[in-house]
Amino acid sequence: FNRTPDQKLVYTVGIGIKDMVRHDTDFVSRSVEKYLRMEFDWKRRPIDVRDEQVDFAGKTYRHLSFDTVPLEEVGEFDAYREAWDGFNKKTKRCLRTVSEFEGFTEYMETKKLPPDISAYMGTPTKRLRRDLCRAFKNREAGFESVLSKRRVTHQEFCDALSDCGLGCKITDLDNAKRYPFEPHHSAATDEVITILQKLKDRHFPELDIGAFLPEVDDTVVEQVAA
Repeated sequence: FNRTPDQKLVYTVGIGIKDMVRHDTDFVSRSVEKYLRMEFDWKRRPIDVRDEQVDFAGKTYRHLSFDTVPLEEVGEFDAYREAWDGFNKKTKRCLRTVSEFEGFTEYMETKKLPPDISAYMGTPTKRLRRDLCRAFKNREAGFESVLSKRRVTHQEFCDALSDCGLGCKITDLDNAKRYPFEPHHSAATDEVITILQKLKDRHFPELDIGAFLPEVDDTVVEQVAA
């Protein structure tokens, strides 16, 4: 719980049979030193990030915890690993709290990654299109109310997004149906908020804008939309 990036673990282990044969030696023990970092390997995408309370050996600790979902493709794994390597390049780090985890995710958003990786991570509007499509296909974030009142075809949905300045294709919806909608994953930029407000005003009054944005005050949304 209180590990540090440069903390090492020293332990004793017996040599294996292969080394005994290779070096023609008896069974002996040797000392091994390894870094005790125990960081996530990024083979799945973290969601629902939180600090959990843990009781251990009579003491209470708080430590980073999260659930995970499958990555969409190999490129997403490459993006996470490339970002993690860059994040640790000058200073080795541990992720023990939500604050430290957010420091890493903020790094991913700063475009400090190589062009091919940062391009994969996408712009705020690309992520908004992804989230809107997933919400629509999964009937969430207000679309459950929209679709209970009237039928909206895929083309009508795409046209609505395009009318608000966010291009969308049928294939975007086809891809979206394979994944769950994850609330609060769109960036709260002026452009994103403006698109969401237009979509709500012009096409889907039931749209829950707050389901897309990470804790944006309603007054901020109104000011940007105005």
